[in-house]
Amino acid sequence: MVASVVTLSIAARTLGLVTLSAFVLIDALLTLLQAGTFGVTVTVMHRAVAQDVTYRSARAIRSLTLMAALVMLALPLGLAYLGAPHLAGASESQLRGLVLGLALAGALTISTSVDQGLALAQGAYRQMGILEAVGAGLSLTLVILVLPQWGLPTLAFSRLAGAAVSRGGLWVLSMRHHGWAACGLDRPDRAALNLLLRGSAPLLLVTVGVQLVVVTDTLVLESLVTAAAVTTYRLASALPTQIASWTFRGYDVVLPRMARTDSLQVRLAGLDAVSRVFCFAAGLALGFCVVASSLLFHALAGRPSNEGALAMVVFAVLWLINVLIHGPVLLLIADGRQALLSRIVGLEVLGNVVLTVALGSLFGLLGVVLASLAAVVVSNVLVLPRALGREYGFSPLRLLRPGGRASALGCASGSLAGLPFLLVGSEPSERAGTGAAILAGVLATAVVAIVLWRSAGDRHTVLGIVKR
Repeated sequence: MVASVVTLSIAARTLGLVTLSAFVLIDALLTLLQAGTFGVTVTVMHRAVAQDVTYRSARAIRSLTLMAALVMLALPLGLAYLGAPHLAGASESQLRGLVLGLALAGALTISTSVDQGLALAQGAYRQMGILEAVGAGLSLTLVILVLPQWGLPTLAFSRLAGAAVSRGGLWVLSMRHHGWAACGLDRPDRAALNLLLRGSAPLLLVTVGVQLVVVTDTLVLESLVTAAAVTTYRLASALPTQIASWTFRGYDVVLPRMARTDSLQVRLAGLDAVSRVFCFAAGLALGFCVVASSLLFHALAGRPSNEGALAMVVFAVLWLINVLIHGPVLLLIADGRQALLSRIVGLEVLGNVVLTVALGSLFGLLGVVLASLAAVVVSNVLVLPRALGREYGFSPLRLLRPGGRASALGCASGSLAGLPFLLVGSEPSERAGTGAAILAGVLATAVVAIVLWRSAGDRHTVLGIVKR
């Protein structure tokens, strides 16, 4: 989490907002091509937990993902070398290097999605965390050392180096536990394709929909506003998005356990306990982002921006809503009922695209961000909880109450911890005041966390997750 945010901040300061916008746009487009990764990972994990996947089917699915990886590699490279697009602040050779590095990293991610699913099923969270930390550290080190000399392509090839460590390490883990029986290749047959499509097709639609929102936002900003607005959008969303991503990784611990039991009550009890922990943590961090948005955005971009700070506030609220609903969504995935999500996300994407074009043309960056927030509120606050209630036969509040209370408490605590930052300006000459504010914020957060730790009944859950 820290490495990706720091990388973006260094790039913004070194390359400038206009030049960095080329990376933001190409990265958003290529990430859309990786949309199937999450579906494959969850499908393999779910089947492995249920002991419903054979080594032959794992090899066949791996062959399918390798084919997808080759498409992921060939399509953008072919388009880039046939006619590289003109983007502000980037030369043709830089764009081709950027596409090459990002496409290779994406292909590596897709081709090892089976290994990630097997690792989740085995509960190898510690090993996965170590691999990701080492890969992120390597990527950040390369950015620090060679970004001034190489420019934009550094961001792509540093990501490729990090992916080679983290994703290659997943393949090594699979080899260690399963050998070539699961890590080789086999001819894809109809049974393997049906197995993959049943589990991953709905999640593919969901993932495509979510990433399509990012692509639409980026293209609207690039065409209707300015290239600098594209980078401001990415900087404003970076910290809230990474906080939510860290929270989702915590939830990943629960998914295999939920898939192992058929008892709805057992699933709900575990989900309630984990939701209280992670919704509080997300509320704490995102509430802090809301209050200290001006200083945080200045620290990331290297320059103050009222528009960027307001966008960060909106993104913090947006991701807090997503974290709150993420636990109930996992319940659907554990039950294999993810088809319900694809219909709701499809409507959300359609509404988001319409609102983004309309509000973006009128209000620029803030209009684009507010369009995303409006779509998320309608989808995740009004529609999805009611659909979940009908699916399981009880009140939507039953699913949202534990996480809602915890996130409200966390948000209030994070806002309290960020209050000292309101008294501090963002000029470099005020370093002493900034240091005092950071110390006060850390102490306030520690006090709140200790009080919650002593009063909550979920300590064993937290310890169990940390130990895993």
